[in-house]
Amino acid sequence: MAKSPAFAAIAILTLALGIGANSAIFSVVNAVLLRPLPLQDPDRLLVIWAVRLNYDRYAFRIPDFIDFRDRNRAFSEVAAYGNFSANLTGEANPQRLQGMRVTGNLFEMLGARAEIGRTI
Repeated sequence: MAKSPAFAAIAILTLALGIGANSAIFSVVNAVLLRPLPLQDPDRLLVIWAVRLNYDRYAFRIPDFIDFRDRNRAFSEVAAYGNFSANLTGEANPQRLQGMRVTGNLFEMLGARAEIGRTI
């Protein structure tokens, strides 16, 4: 190392970058894929889709969901969600926002608590 300090510095820097990148990637993979969901009984959650002609999965229509919820005898809770988008306008350029519509009992069913305030 004393004979070629430039080579030693490059080798140490390469090792440091490799170890740091490895650690960062593992942290992300652990947080996203390996750690269980922070929900109450995540192994008991189920997503149900409607089936329609030419579609493998299709969201329930609201009247169908209400009928399913009212006649349900198999599940302890039933909630619904759906994607929607909206335009945010104001003084700056308009922006497209993505959101979800959910029934009022979704967070309670998932066992999710609000950090501050209350849920729906």
